[in-house]
Amino acid sequence: MEVLHSGYPLVYLRGGSRLVVINPRREPARATAAGMAAARPLEVRGVKVVGEEISADGFSYGIFSLS
Repeated sequence: MEVLHSGYPLVYLRGGSRLVVINPRREPARATAAGMAAARPLEVRGVKVVGEEISADGFSYGIFSLS
């Protein structure tokens, strides 16, 4: 597991091919992560990845494929 952003939202790579985003708090959050432009959503609720920008609504999660 490689942590890309340790604050809110928590953003990490799992197995080198999955991007995981979790925002467990009520307030929306944003993060930046290089090389995520090809992220394809697998299971998502309230998370968007646009280029290198990640935005997460309150109480949201997202799992994205990078391959």
